[in-house]
Amino acid sequence: MSKYDEIEWPPHAIALKQSVVDAIPSQWRVSPELLASYPAGSDVRPLASKCGILTARELDITDTSKDATSLLEDLRSRSVSAEEAVTAFSKRAAVAHQAVTCLAGFYYEDAKQRAIELDNILKATGKPVGPLHGLPISVKSNNRVKGQISSAGFSTTEISETTSHFIQILIDAGAIVYCRTNLPQAIMALECLSFWGETLNPLNTSLTPGGSSGGCSALMAFGGSPLSCGSDIGGSLRGPAACVGLWSLKSTVGRFPKNNSYRFNAGYEGVTPVVGPQCRSLRDVNLIYKTVIDTKPWLREHAVFPMPWDADPKPVWSGKEGRIRVGYMESDGVVTPQPPILRGIRTVVEALKKNDRFEVVPFLPFDHKRGGKLTNALYYPDGARNLKEMAAKSQEPILPLTEWLITRPEIKDRTLHEQWELNFARDTYRLEYLQYWQTLNLDIVIGPVQPQTAAQLGTSKYWGYTSVLNTLEWPAAVFPTGLMVDPALDKKPDDYKPANETEEQLYSIYKPEAYTNTPICLQAFAGHYEDERLLKALQIIEQEILPLK
Repeated sequence: MSKYDEIEWPPHAIALKQSVVDAIPSQWRVSPELLASYPAGSDVRPLASKCGILTARELDITDTSKDATSLLEDLRSRSVSAEEAVTAFSKRAAVAHQAVTCLAGFYYEDAKQRAIELDNILKATGKPVGPLHGLPISVKSNNRVKGQISSAGFSTTEISETTSHFIQILIDAGAIVYCRTNLPQAIMALECLSFWGETLNPLNTSLTPGGSSGGCSALMAFGGSPLSCGSDIGGSLRGPAACVGLWSLKSTVGRFPKNNSYRFNAGYEGVTPVVGPQCRSLRDVNLIYKTVIDTKPWLREHAVFPMPWDADPKPVWSGKEGRIRVGYMESDGVVTPQPPILRGIRTVVEALKKNDRFEVVPFLPFDHKRGGKLTNALYYPDGARNLKEMAAKSQEPILPLTEWLITRPEIKDRTLHEQWELNFARDTYRLEYLQYWQTLNLDIVIGPVQPQTAAQLGTSKYWGYTSVLNTLEWPAAVFPTGLMVDPALDKKPDDYKPANETEEQLYSIYKPEAYTNTPICLQAFAGHYEDERLLKALQIIEQEILPLK
């Protein structure tokens, strides 16, 4: 039984959840008997072919080994029509939702009509409407799309009158929104449990696909979307991407437009959120950033820095004889990761050391304990008063992971002058970290995304590896290593002694068998406004050593 079923939800919330299922055509419904044949802990991805809903061609179009770039090539050549692509991904998304509860809206009929329009334009003119012509995309529920329901993970939803700047650019470039994805209550958790339901990881349904963009990652892992649009204020793009083996980039704040996303803390400026994609490939990440930034979004949004996107930079690397100088960290000095993550870092480091293109050195993080506490305090300078009011207005209980988040010791209702002091402490930390970074002469740093792979449901309580980079406003990307959790290689050390309560919790539940079928992903970050440098370094790492075996 899902944790969702243990909660007393108000009738309007239950009705909204049911509306997503009701929007799925009856002929795309999976039989209860077939769904029941996948118990907790199953890899449910084979359901896409076993359910009989998708044709062989639709299974091929939605094959998870293909990225958005390859689909776009097929769409431009007309070997696949936009209508075919929208129908195939809509079918697979419908099946995915029935298996792992990943959607918060389903708009197939509207999407099909737009796809037919695009097919007719391409047929008549021979030209695509833009670089994303006919590409079906899924959108996290807090990103507005005109005429569709948006929410902050509370059932006090609204019909959007406008579309978020980021999403509108993608639509203008030819993308088609056909569904929206689940997110956690208040958009602030590393798992996805809200009135929309509890999203499970398709690779192993006893695990989470992450949060808060976990609906995006679960849908993509099942093959129900070629590209998904989420947001990140503490790791919400990167953590979910890591849970299922995707690529993602949290850009430097100011590089990417974010106006008109759903906000229930209007005017909040403690830690600036960003929006962005989860992708199957690094080239897809580059494609989306170039497509968006090529439109000069700074002409329509004042907070976007007027800096063109360089998809193929030629950086001067910092290492000896032109090598890429890579720092690596196994721990942030606060929480030691579980064995699979440590093995992933060590395997990557050994492969890099054997390659002449890289100079590899240890990286000692700069006071991440302090950075983490600052970040926690900055999230809720009102002591979470607004969040509690939203919960009361929606008549929802505050869920356990939400309660844990807002009761941490750093969170309190601050006076104006106390908030000024907190902002000053944040800016001081940023300056000191920058000064420290300048002494190291590094191009990028590689380390954990989170202290585990995909976490067991209800246990995700540490995001320091990602959230500190949100406070710094530096770019950070997640990449799959190719490695998987292996019970034979990832045993719990017999002599391990936890350094704190978080480590004790992480290691007390750790059994490698519980993480069957989960990928090992890592995070790489670079300095302020070094987004393209970061992706170029990862491109070379991908070419030279990935995937690892």
